[in-house]
Amino acid sequence: ALENNVLDIFIAKAKVYNSKGNLLASVKKEIRGKTIDSHHSDHPANNIPFEVIMEETEKKHKNCCGLYAGDIVTFKTYYKGQPLSGGMLRVTTERGWSKTLVTSADGSASLELVRDSYSDETIGEGKRRKEGLLVEAGCTINESGIFKGEPYERIRYTTTFPLSFYQS
Repeated sequence: ALENNVLDIFIAKAKVYNSKGNLLASVKKEIRGKTIDSHHSDHPANNIPFEVIMEETEKKHKNCCGLYAGDIVTFKTYYKGQPLSGGMLRVTTERGWSKTLVTSADGSASLELVRDSYSDETIGEGKRRKEGLLVEAGCTINESGIFKGEPYERIRYTTTFPLSFYQS
């Protein structure tokens, strides 16, 4: 979208749970609940201009099923493959808790996963309920150009990164 000389670019993101990056196989695994072939990306994709990734944690199951309230998670933002200083991150849980972070010189920002529920929520057979978390990253770049015949002076990128975690 183009408004007030600012080109807004929204980049959708999905978590892929296999080492080959096969989205169809990942969706099938998510539906079946099997993520044995999980793979954690530790670098940005070269063909995406603005990206946020989650760095590996100290935990054994770091990709899909091992995050808990109280864990420290670090996110990194990249612009054209390089770490982006001053990027904005907004982290929101499905229950409405949110926090805004600004990335440091190396493009990273960390936070402790919040426990925003204190009820004993199990979903049967002692399994705990997962809490949804959405990381929304954004930055504005002073770059001019033409979009559909209209000039712009800045580009505002926004991308999201969905996660889930368990209450401790």
